[in-house]
Amino acid sequence: MTHQNWLDKYKPQKSSDFLGDKYNINQIDKFIKQFYVKNKKQLTIKNPNIIITGTNGIGKTTIVDLILKENDFEKIIPDLSKISITRKTKKKKIIEKDNGSVITIKTYYNSLLRRKNILMVGEQTTVKIAVVLDNVSNISNPKEKEAIKSLIKLNNKFKRIPIIIIANVKHSKIVNEIRKMVIFVEKNINEEGKKENMKKINEIVMKSPNINELETLIKKVCITEKLKLLPTKSDEEDLYIEIIEHSQYDVRRLINILEELKNIYDDVEITLDKLNLYKITAKKKDIDPGIYEATRSLLNDYSGIDSAISLYSEERATIPLMVHENYPLNLRQQYPKMNAIDQINIIFDVSKSISESDKVDGLIYSNQCWSLQSVHGFYSCVLTSYHINKVSGKMRNKEIYKYTQDYNKTSIMKINNKAIRNAQEHQLLKTVSIYDFLYIASILRILFNNKRYDMLCELLKPYNLTLKKIESIIKIDKIKNKKSPLTGKQKTIMKEKLGISE
Repeated sequence: MTHQNWLDKYKPQKSSDFLGDKYNINQIDKFIKQFYVKNKKQLTIKNPNIIITGTNGIGKTTIVDLILKENDFEKIIPDLSKISITRKTKKKKIIEKDNGSVITIKTYYNSLLRRKNILMVGEQTTVKIAVVLDNVSNISNPKEKEAIKSLIKLNNKFKRIPIIIIANVKHSKIVNEIRKMVIFVEKNINEEGKKENMKKINEIVMKSPNINELETLIKKVCITEKLKLLPTKSDEEDLYIEIIEHSQYDVRRLINILEELKNIYDDVEITLDKLNLYKITAKKKDIDPGIYEATRSLLNDYSGIDSAISLYSEERATIPLMVHENYPLNLRQQYPKMNAIDQINIIFDVSKSISESDKVDGLIYSNQCWSLQSVHGFYSCVLTSYHINKVSGKMRNKEIYKYTQDYNKTSIMKINNKAIRNAQEHQLLKTVSIYDFLYIASILRILFNNKRYDMLCELLKPYNLTLKKIESIIKIDKIKNKKSPLTGKQKTIMKEKLGISE
């Protein structure tokens, strides 16, 4: 008799058996049901593409497979390496026919719509299909990324097939770009009774199963496999919690742990002491928490030096910047009863440690001293986490964290320096300081907003500046982020009044 793998044995056979957030499972099911053949009105589909995110091992792919199977949908996994987003010349089309290699995105999409099954009686029937793009967070090939975006864009237009994008919680540029493409508008009525349009991202974040569900699974496995966990009730409950915590709420890992315990101890009763011996040899899996979850852990829960350094190691460049970006707001929101002096003292301590980390970071990259990375992590993450959590009474409410603006600020600084150098080439602006340029930019923006074009002309005429240089000076002020500080109408008025070109 062959031994059956426990993962296969206890794999859920239907969506109702799946452990986890039942609400989100129903939402995925509703999304798929929109695409029944009976649903002729494609306009009723808000967005034909959906993102499903969650930690590794939570069962994202499993639940998608189960729901597709229950709804009689065929799962299609596209070979992105064979899809091209560029149009083909006649010569390339001839080559493509010969070797059947790369096809255009439109050709591939149309081929999906034409998929049919031949029945026993010789008739054809249209197949219900769903395109599944799994593990998108780890795709690195630029052409494959563009193929995904083109496929989603095309499906947004025609709304003919469900496209399911599966990703983990790790920060990913491609996933963020896809989020912008799966937005739909929902009409609501606000408190004043007025209609308003709300933009929503068609994303489902899968949550880990709760402790009660996992305890039920352990008991089921123990009965079926005759796995003996402690005879007394109180010890049994403690043992369950220890096993669940060691599995890190990962169902796959939990089943593997139970199978290993059975293989090691067989019919012998398993005590907490025996489990602790097992835990010494069975290391916990390394979890990539993602930059937002890592930021949340550092700002809301100081768990010691090793834990903070481990979080820092996930993204050595980005996580310290995320902490720096978000700690002032965290302090204000999570300590609502703290007086201003105490808040200032904590900000002083945190700023000091961040400042020290900046010095160490400079040493690392200027002298290639990579051995100092743990020191950088200590000052940027360990000390920061300690200082912001050392006062009791922290609320630890759910927060939305901003992605670090530091990378943008570095680029902005270079752009501003270039704009200032270009402006200073003018004879009358050679001695103007950076602060003066900021004041000038602010004054010009206010005058433009108030449509005081005569005063603008009076101020600018002696300098004989081109419209391009005027725009570059206004752009120095980044308080109001606008890609173009002047509208087309404003440019036309200024060109006429000043008698200048672009």
